[in-house]
Amino acid sequence: MTDAHPMEIFVEFVDGRFGEKLFIDLAEPTQFGLTTKEAAVLGAIVRSGIEVNGAATAAELIEDNVTGLSSDALQRRLGWNGQEVGGVISALDAKNLIVDAETDWFASDRAIHWYFDN
Repeated sequence: MTDAHPMEIFVEFVDGRFGEKLFIDLAEPTQFGLTTKEAAVLGAIVRSGIEVNGAATAAELIEDNVTGLSSDALQRRLGWNGQEVGGVISALDAKNLIVDAETDWFASDRAIHWYFDN
């Protein structure tokens, strides 16, 4: 389910390292029809890469895509259980917004552009 208007999502990770605001226009069909939880997970995955390499643009992060996070890391960051994370990951995978690398999930180029465009 998506909202029919622009919304602001604030994600404060449970580990307390940082919080962030994502501005997402969920009314725009070109924005992949993300739910609030999908946007939170995708934001956490992309933000993890930015923390590692300090990318300031989508091109910088795509060139050095270090966005990988495991299910356990996502659970710790978001304060969710494995079932919640797994369900959202499945939805993002179906939308081709993440890449499965056996133990971690990485943001796809489309997802990285989504993050920087919002």
